[in-house]
Amino acid sequence: MLAGVAGAVDVRILEDVAAGTTYPTDLAADERGNAYVVDGLNKRVVVISPQGALMREIRHDGFVNPVGNDIWKDRLYVSDPDAGSIFVTTLDGRPVQTIKLPANCDPVDVLALEDKLVVSDNDNHRLLMISYDGALLKVIGRGADEIRPMRRMAGMSLPDGKPGDRVEEFKFPGILSRHMNGFMVIDVLGGRIQAYTRLGNFDRMVGSFGTDGERLYRPKGACACWNGKGLLITDSYLGMVHAYDEYAQSQGQLMLKGKPWQLQGPTAIVCCGASWWVVDSRASRIIRFDIP
Repeated sequence: MLAGVAGAVDVRILEDVAAGTTYPTDLAADERGNAYVVDGLNKRVVVISPQGALMREIRHDGFVNPVGNDIWKDRLYVSDPDAGSIFVTTLDGRPVQTIKLPANCDPVDVLALEDKLVVSDNDNHRLLMISYDGALLKVIGRGADEIRPMRRMAGMSLPDGKPGDRVEEFKFPGILSRHMNGFMVIDVLGGRIQAYTRLGNFDRMVGSFGTDGERLYRPKGACACWNGKGLLITDSYLGMVHAYDEYAQSQGQLMLKGKPWQLQGPTAIVCCGASWWVVDSRASRIIRFDIP
Protein backbone atom coordinates (compact mmCIF):
# COMPACT_ATOMS: atom_id res chain seq x y z
CA MET A 1 0.00 0.00 0.00
CA LEU A 2 1.06 3.58 -0.59
CA ALA A 3 -0.28 4.55 2.80
CA GLY A 4 2.75 5.36 4.91
CA VAL A 5 5.16 5.16 1.97
CA ALA A 6 5.49 8.86 1.24
CA GLY A 7 7.87 10.45 3.69
CA ALA A 8 8.86 7.02 5.03
CA VAL A 9 10.20 5.01 2.08
CA ASP A 10 12.29 6.39 -0.78
CA VAL A 11 11.38 5.92 -4.37
CA ARG A 12 14.03 4.24 -6.49
CA ILE A 13 14.93 5.62 -9.93
CA LEU A 14 15.09 2.81 -12.49
CA GLU A 15 15.49 4.80 -15.71
CA ASP A 16 16.01 8.49 -16.53
CA VAL A 17 15.64 9.18 -20.24
CA ALA A 18 15.68 12.28 -22.45
CA ALA A 19 15.21 10.62 -25.88
CA GLY A 20 15.70 13.98 -27.59
CA THR A 21 12.35 15.30 -26.40
CA THR A 22 11.52 18.99 -25.98
CA TYR A 23 9.02 19.67 -23.18
CA PRO A 24 7.12 16.35 -23.43
CA THR A 25 3.58 16.58 -22.09
CA ASP A 26 1.90 13.19 -21.74
CA LEU A 27 2.52 9.47 -21.95
CA ALA A 28 0.77 6.13 -22.04
CA ALA A 29 2.13 2.65 -21.40
CA ASP A 30 1.39 -0.54 -23.34
CA GLU A 31 1.10 -4.06 -21.91
CA ARG A 32 4.86 -4.57 -22.14
CA GLY A 33 5.63 -1.44 -20.14
CA ASN A 34 6.83 0.61 -23.12
CA ALA A 35 6.19 4.34 -22.71
CA TYR A 36 4.57 6.30 -25.57
CA VAL A 37 5.62 9.89 -24.87
CA VAL A 38 4.01 12.89 -26.58
CA ASP A 39 6.80 15.15 -27.89
CA GLY A 40 4.50 17.73 -29.42
CA LEU A 41 7.04 20.44 -30.18
CA ASN A 42 8.76 17.88 -32.41
CA LYS A 43 5.40 16.68 -33.81
CA ARG A 44 5.83 13.08 -32.76
CA VAL A 45 5.29 10.38 -30.17
CA VAL A 46 8.44 8.58 -29.04
CA VAL A 47 8.36 4.99 -27.78
CA ILE A 48 10.74 4.08 -24.94
CA SER A 49 11.35 0.57 -23.62
CA PRO A 50 11.20 -0.20 -19.87
CA GLN A 51 15.03 -0.30 -20.00
CA GLY A 52 15.11 3.30 -21.29
CA ALA A 53 15.98 2.56 -24.93
CA LEU A 54 14.44 4.66 -27.70
CA MET A 55 12.57 2.10 -29.79
CA ARG A 56 10.91 4.21 -32.47
CA GLU A 57 9.02 7.42 -33.15
CA ILE A 58 5.49 7.83 -34.43
CA ARG A 59 4.65 10.69 -36.78
CA HIS A 60 1.43 11.56 -38.55
CA ASP A 61 0.78 13.91 -41.45
CA GLY A 62 -2.02 15.51 -39.44
CA PHE A 63 0.04 16.32 -36.34
CA VAL A 64 0.31 20.06 -35.68
CA ASN A 65 0.99 20.16 -31.95
CA PRO A 66 -0.02 16.88 -30.27
CA VAL A 67 -0.41 17.15 -26.49
CA GLY A 68 -2.21 14.13 -25.00
CA ASN A 69 -2.45 10.41 -25.68
CA ASP A 70 -3.85 7.09 -24.55
CA ILE A 71 -3.59 3.41 -25.45
CA TRP A 72 -6.57 1.11 -25.64
CA LYS A 73 -6.02 -2.47 -26.77
CA ASP A 74 -3.86 -2.21 -29.91
CA ARG A 75 -4.56 1.42 -30.75
CA LEU A 76 -2.84 4.71 -29.89
CA TYR A 77 -5.05 7.79 -29.53
CA VAL A 78 -3.39 11.22 -29.81
CA SER A 79 -5.13 14.54 -29.10
CA ASP A 80 -3.99 17.62 -31.00
CA PRO A 81 -5.56 20.96 -29.98
CA ASP A 82 -4.17 22.87 -32.96
CA ALA A 83 -5.56 20.28 -35.37
CA GLY A 84 -8.85 20.01 -33.47
CA SER A 85 -8.70 16.24 -33.87
CA ILE A 86 -7.99 12.89 -32.31
CA PHE A 87 -5.58 10.81 -34.39
CA VAL A 88 -5.75 7.03 -34.11
CA THR A 89 -2.85 4.80 -35.12
CA THR A 90 -1.65 1.28 -34.52
CA LEU A 91 1.04 0.92 -31.87
CA ASP A 92 3.68 0.88 -34.59
CA GLY A 93 2.37 4.15 -36.00
CA ARG A 94 0.21 3.15 -38.96
CA PRO A 95 -2.70 5.65 -39.36
CA VAL A 96 -6.13 4.16 -38.72
CA GLN A 97 -8.61 7.00 -38.18
CA THR A 98 -8.94 10.76 -37.69
CA ILE A 99 -11.79 11.96 -35.47
CA LYS A 100 -12.70 15.61 -35.98
CA LEU A 101 -13.95 17.35 -32.85
CA PRO A 102 -16.53 20.14 -32.46
CA ALA A 103 -15.46 23.59 -33.60
CA ASN A 104 -13.31 25.55 -31.10
CA CYS A 105 -12.62 22.42 -29.04
CA ASP A 106 -9.29 22.45 -27.18
CA PRO A 107 -8.51 18.73 -26.76
CA VAL A 108 -5.53 18.60 -24.40
CA ASP A 109 -6.07 14.92 -23.60
CA VAL A 110 -8.04 11.87 -24.65
CA LEU A 111 -8.99 8.67 -22.85
CA ALA A 112 -10.32 5.62 -24.69
CA LEU A 113 -13.03 3.54 -23.02
CA GLU A 114 -14.75 0.39 -24.22
CA ASP A 115 -17.51 2.21 -26.08
CA LYS A 116 -16.49 5.87 -26.22
CA LEU A 117 -13.74 8.49 -25.96
CA VAL A 118 -13.46 11.10 -23.21
CA VAL A 119 -11.83 14.40 -24.23
CA SER A 120 -10.57 17.20 -21.97
CA ASP A 121 -11.76 20.41 -23.65
CA ASN A 122 -9.41 22.62 -21.67
CA ASP A 123 -10.21 26.18 -22.75
CA ASN A 124 -13.95 25.47 -22.63
CA HIS A 125 -13.78 24.02 -19.09
CA ARG A 126 -15.60 20.80 -19.92
CA LEU A 127 -15.29 17.13 -20.79
CA LEU A 128 -16.72 15.68 -23.97
CA MET A 129 -17.83 12.09 -24.39
CA ILE A 130 -17.49 11.16 -28.05
CA SER A 131 -18.46 7.99 -29.89
CA TYR A 132 -15.80 6.27 -31.97
CA ASP A 133 -17.45 7.64 -35.11
CA GLY A 134 -17.22 11.20 -33.77
CA ALA A 135 -20.76 11.79 -32.44
CA LEU A 136 -21.08 13.95 -29.32
CA LEU A 137 -22.71 11.84 -26.60
CA LYS A 138 -22.42 13.88 -23.42
CA VAL A 139 -20.90 17.04 -21.97
CA ILE A 140 -19.69 17.40 -18.38
CA GLY A 141 -18.94 20.92 -17.17
CA ARG A 142 -19.58 24.20 -18.94
CA GLY A 143 -22.40 23.94 -21.45
CA ALA A 144 -23.72 20.66 -20.04
CA ASP A 145 -27.19 22.15 -19.51
CA GLU A 146 -27.42 22.66 -23.26
CA ILE A 147 -27.06 18.90 -23.74
CA ARG A 148 -28.86 17.48 -20.68
CA PRO A 149 -30.31 18.72 -17.37
CA MET A 150 -27.75 19.06 -14.59
CA ARG A 151 -27.88 15.72 -12.77
CA ARG A 152 -28.32 15.87 -9.03
CA MET A 153 -27.24 12.80 -7.11
CA ALA A 154 -29.74 11.23 -4.73
CA GLY A 155 -29.66 13.02 -1.39
CA MET A 156 -27.15 15.61 -2.57
CA SER A 157 -27.53 19.07 -4.07
CA LEU A 158 -24.79 20.96 -5.83
CA PRO A 159 -22.73 22.88 -3.25
CA ASP A 160 -22.60 26.63 -3.20
CA GLY A 161 -19.56 28.17 -4.82
CA LYS A 162 -18.29 30.14 -7.75
CA PRO A 163 -18.67 28.69 -11.24
CA GLY A 164 -15.96 26.09 -11.72
CA ASP A 165 -15.75 25.22 -8.00
CA ARG A 166 -18.68 22.83 -7.79
CA VAL A 167 -19.05 19.16 -8.60
CA GLU A 168 -19.06 18.51 -12.37
CA GLU A 169 -17.45 21.89 -13.03
CA PHE A 170 -13.83 22.60 -13.96
CA LYS A 171 -11.15 25.23 -14.20
CA PHE A 172 -9.09 24.06 -17.15
CA PRO A 173 -9.49 20.26 -17.06
CA GLY A 174 -6.31 18.48 -18.10
CA ILE A 175 -4.88 14.97 -18.15
CA LEU A 176 -7.30 12.05 -17.99
CA SER A 177 -6.54 8.66 -16.44
CA ARG A 178 -8.33 5.46 -15.50
CA HIS A 179 -9.50 4.18 -12.17
CA MET A 180 -11.32 0.97 -11.35
CA ASN A 181 -14.84 2.23 -11.98
CA GLY A 182 -14.19 4.71 -14.75
CA PHE A 183 -11.87 7.68 -15.16
CA MET A 184 -10.36 10.70 -13.45
CA VAL A 185 -9.62 14.19 -14.72
CA ILE A 186 -7.15 16.73 -13.36
CA ASP A 187 -8.95 19.97 -12.50
CA VAL A 188 -5.80 22.05 -12.85
CA LEU A 189 -6.70 25.46 -11.42
CA GLY A 190 -9.21 23.84 -9.08
CA GLY A 191 -6.36 22.00 -7.36
CA ARG A 192 -8.21 18.70 -7.30
CA ILE A 193 -9.02 15.48 -9.12
CA GLN A 194 -12.57 14.58 -10.08
CA ALA A 195 -13.41 10.90 -10.62
CA TYR A 196 -16.32 9.68 -12.73
CA THR A 197 -17.90 6.36 -13.59
CA ARG A 198 -17.52 5.09 -17.13
CA LEU A 199 -21.01 6.51 -17.83
CA GLY A 200 -19.82 9.98 -16.85
CA ASN A 201 -21.53 10.19 -13.45
CA PHE A 202 -19.61 11.92 -10.65
CA ASP A 203 -17.96 9.47 -8.26
CA ARG A 204 -15.54 11.22 -5.90
CA MET A 205 -13.23 14.18 -5.35
CA VAL A 206 -9.57 13.86 -4.37
CA GLY A 207 -7.40 16.70 -3.07
CA SER A 208 -7.97 20.40 -2.58
CA PHE A 209 -6.27 23.61 -3.62
CA GLY A 210 -3.43 24.91 -1.48
CA THR A 211 0.20 26.04 -1.43
CA ASP A 212 1.39 24.34 1.76
CA GLY A 213 2.92 21.32 0.01
CA GLU A 214 0.29 19.03 1.47
CA ARG A 215 -2.53 20.21 -0.77
CA LEU A 216 -2.48 20.54 -4.57
CA TYR A 217 -1.40 23.79 -6.21
CA ARG A 218 -1.03 22.83 -9.86
CA PRO A 219 -1.87 19.14 -10.25
CA LYS A 220 -1.08 17.85 -13.73
CA GLY A 221 -1.17 14.04 -13.64
CA ALA A 222 -2.66 11.22 -11.60
CA CYS A 223 -2.27 7.47 -11.52
CA ALA A 224 -4.73 5.25 -9.67
CA CYS A 225 -4.31 1.68 -8.53
CA TRP A 226 -7.45 1.55 -6.44
CA ASN A 227 -6.90 -2.10 -5.39
CA GLY A 228 -5.45 -1.06 -2.05
CA LYS A 229 -2.59 0.91 -3.56
CA GLY A 230 -3.92 4.43 -3.56
CA LEU A 231 -3.20 7.32 -5.88
CA LEU A 232 -0.14 9.28 -7.04
CA ILE A 233 -0.61 12.90 -8.15
CA THR A 234 2.00 15.20 -9.70
CA ASP A 235 2.20 18.92 -8.93
CA SER A 236 3.95 20.66 -11.80
CA TYR A 237 4.55 23.98 -10.05
CA LEU A 238 5.87 22.61 -6.78
CA GLY A 239 7.75 19.82 -8.57
CA MET A 240 6.55 17.03 -6.30
CA VAL A 241 4.62 13.78 -6.39
CA HIS A 242 1.87 13.43 -3.78
CA ALA A 243 0.64 10.09 -2.45
CA TYR A 244 -2.94 9.42 -1.39
CA ASP A 245 -4.23 6.22 0.15
CA GLU A 246 -7.24 4.25 -1.09
CA TYR A 247 -9.49 6.43 1.08
CA ALA A 248 -8.29 9.60 -0.71
CA GLN A 249 -6.36 10.74 2.37
CA SER A 250 -3.05 12.53 1.77
CA GLN A 251 0.08 10.59 2.74
CA GLY A 252 2.48 13.43 1.91
CA GLN A 253 5.21 13.69 -0.69
CA LEU A 254 7.32 10.88 -2.13
CA MET A 255 10.96 10.90 -1.05
CA LEU A 256 14.26 10.19 -2.79
CA LYS A 257 17.31 9.21 -0.70
CA GLY A 258 15.67 10.49 2.45
CA LYS A 259 14.70 13.89 1.05
CA PRO A 260 11.58 15.15 -0.74
CA TRP A 261 11.77 14.05 -4.37
CA GLN A 262 12.02 17.31 -6.30
CA LEU A 263 11.29 17.37 -10.03
CA GLN A 264 11.32 20.40 -12.32
CA GLY A 265 7.81 20.15 -13.72
CA PRO A 266 6.14 16.72 -13.51
CA THR A 267 3.00 16.16 -15.56
CA ALA A 268 1.69 12.74 -16.64
CA ILE A 269 2.25 9.66 -14.51
CA VAL A 270 1.24 6.08 -15.38
CA CYS A 271 1.55 2.67 -13.79
CA CYS A 272 3.81 0.16 -15.52
CA GLY A 273 3.44 -3.14 -13.72
CA ALA A 274 5.28 -2.79 -10.41
CA SER A 275 6.75 0.59 -11.40
CA TRP A 276 5.65 3.99 -12.72
CA TRP A 277 6.60 6.29 -15.60
CA VAL A 278 6.48 10.05 -14.96
CA VAL A 279 7.08 12.90 -17.41
CA ASP A 280 9.25 15.74 -16.08
CA SER A 281 8.25 18.27 -18.74
CA ARG A 282 10.46 21.22 -17.85
CA ALA A 283 13.49 18.95 -17.64
CA SER A 284 12.52 17.18 -20.92
CA ARG A 285 12.99 13.84 -19.13
CA ILE A 286 10.97 10.66 -18.72
CA ILE A 287 11.62 8.75 -15.50
CA ARG A 288 10.71 5.22 -14.47
CA PHE A 289 10.67 4.55 -10.73
CA ASP A 290 9.40 2.10 -8.17
CA ILE A 291 8.70 2.06 -4.45
CA PRO A 292 10.73 -0.84 -2.97
